[in-house]
Amino acid sequence: MGTSKTREEDEMIRGHRRTLLDGLRYHGGSANTSELRAYGDVPPGSIRHHLSVLEEWELIVQEGTERLDNGELANQYHLTDAGSAAAEEIAESTTTAETVESLEQKVNQQQEQLETLHDEVKSLREEVDELNELRVEFNRMAEIVEDFARQKQ
Repeated sequence: MGTSKTREEDEMIRGHRRTLLDGLRYHGGSANTSELRAYGDVPPGSIRHHLSVLEEWELIVQEGTERLDNGELANQYHLTDAGSAAAEEIAESTTTAETVESLEQKVNQQQEQLETLHDEVKSLREEVDELNELRVEFNRMAEIVEDFARQKQ
């Protein structure tokens, strides 16, 4: 198929395939199936299928097998140049810890601004209540003055 993916294939790099490419990038371009399953919580029953598709698209190559500490064999995979480019694109388009931290800071700032606005609204309500009390008192005084004026006439 060649080293470049078709548009249809590019659109299919999502879900577990996207996770597998990102997992390989995370592990320095080379990892075994056990590491990849652990990285992205890819079910054992589907990992072989997704890895095969990525191999067909020439984004990864199998480098062989290795024996794990538990005695099982695990296939070792490596990113191709096209796979490295795709994995970098995925990494760039993925939310990073810096992005999350930046968003958390913005949320915190907005929460502080909201609290300040709540305090200001509370203060303004208290002022309005005081003005209403003064208005009621003023009206009562005006009535007393009017009554007094009528009595004097």
